[in-house]
Amino acid sequence: MSLKFANKNKLALYVFLACISACGNVVIAYVTKIMLNSAQYHRGSLKQLIKMPY
Repeated sequence: MSLKFANKNKLALYVFLACISACGNVVIAYVTKIMLNSAQYHRGSLKQLIKMPY
């Protein structure tokens, strides 16, 4: 019911910012997974962990 009275521009901006926030959470979870795997299996070195994967 509140969506009926909401400003469409503010609602679109809210959805856009919520998607950006969700993507940030996914990135943090992915980096945490990489760090945990590196610590658990002892593959590579710290330089390989920090290096960009390009």
